[in-house]
Amino acid sequence: MVRESKAVCVLIKYEIDNHQKVVKKLMQVAHSKRDISLK
Repeated sequence: MVRESKAVCVLIKYEIDNHQKVVKKLMQVAHSKRDISLK
């Protein structure tokens, strides 16, 4: 039982890290698109 909950914690942490990376990438793309439209 303890092992399972630990695995779930690791999974959740991995998902959060992944999500943050995706958000950062999307933000970078949005910024670059906005810069292009401003020029």
